[in-house]
Amino acid sequence: MNSFDAILKHKYILFFLLAVLSLFLGLSLWIGVFTTSIEFSNPIDLHTHFMFFGFFDSMVLGFIFTAFPNFTGNEPVSKFKLLLILVLKILGLTFLITSQMYLFSLVWLFELVLVTNYILKNIYSHFTRFPKSFLMVLIGFIWQFIYVLINFFNIDIVSDSSVLKMLLHQAFILNVILGVGLKVLPAMLGIGQSFSIERNSKKTVFKSGIQFLISYKYYFYLIFLNLKFVLDIVFLAPAMNQIFLAIYLMFLVLVEFQLFSKKMQLSYFSLAIKAALFFIVLGIFLTAVDGFYLWGLHIYFISGILLLTFIISGRVILAHGGFGLALEKSDKRLIALVACLVLAMLFRISSYLITWFSYEKSLITAVVIVFLFIILWFSIYGNKLFILLKGEKYVGRKLL
Repeated sequence: MNSFDAILKHKYILFFLLAVLSLFLGLSLWIGVFTTSIEFSNPIDLHTHFMFFGFFDSMVLGFIFTAFPNFTGNEPVSKFKLLLILVLKILGLTFLITSQMYLFSLVWLFELVLVTNYILKNIYSHFTRFPKSFLMVLIGFIWQFIYVLINFFNIDIVSDSSVLKMLLHQAFILNVILGVGLKVLPAMLGIGQSFSIERNSKKTVFKSGIQFLISYKYYFYLIFLNLKFVLDIVFLAPAMNQIFLAIYLMFLVLVEFQLFSKKMQLSYFSLAIKAALFFIVLGIFLTAVDGFYLWGLHIYFISGILLLTFIISGRVILAHGGFGLALEKSDKRLIALVACLVLAMLFRISSYLITWFSYEKSLITAVVIVFLFIILWFSIYGNKLFILLKGEKYVGRKLL
């Protein structure tokens, strides 16, 4: 198997590598704005686009193109569409670096049309097999589509566009994270179903009602989450609903992901997932507290979303690459990954706590630690990606 065939078989390879490269470039340019003479018309938007279009979106696409056909039995994404999306990603990052924002937005819109079309085809052709929680992934991409449209046409529909953009980003991330997580995390953590009623138990009106709620729970989760964002955007008052969102996420973390369940398989992987889920909930809660919004935002993204995304991508590489999962129980570097991002988060918020530790110092220190995190992640999973990229097969500890 040559490299091209390997990319077509293991579709996540280039998307994951592109995501890591985007994260590195995005953070490098961000600290370059504060430490060099580099100038951009809107450095905050540049940083944000690298994080979402470059990093998070690439990680999600790697997962979607790998997992969706397995769950639905549908045909994998076509070679043409796969390569076209990869080209659009590279073009988009090029336009982003060169500050050609109109062309960047146009490329992003085109990519979103292709991805949304792919998800809709999976739903339409195999709806009975399509995991219902994955509908949230579709909703997440619709929110992202709205965000890009606003940027593309420079639509000024509210007085504070930064709050609107933040809400749209959060709607995209949480819909995708929960849509994927509700399906795959219980299996990954070995905890099984969260709700069940014994088939032989006597039916009552109460039990029938509970069974109805269980059967349609993913639809309720989808409605509750997105109703929150609709209300936020209409009234442009996210703080009033962030507490609701924190409680909602806490419920899912405790009930669906069973954070403190004794059934959960103990491993360094499960500990990392627990840490990420905890920081996501904590970060969302703090964004609702006066004076702690920026704290919450950095806790939520750095030690929550960033950690969860990298840990799950590592599982995808191990499971779909045929490397086995023994590493997740034996490799203590997974705990070091958690420690790196927690430390990066603490340094990032330190400027709000320590007056003599400037914003620039806290930013640079946090970014350097994230770079160390990337190097550490590559030391664990990078060689496996390149083994797959070379088209080699791996069985046990031997290359074939």
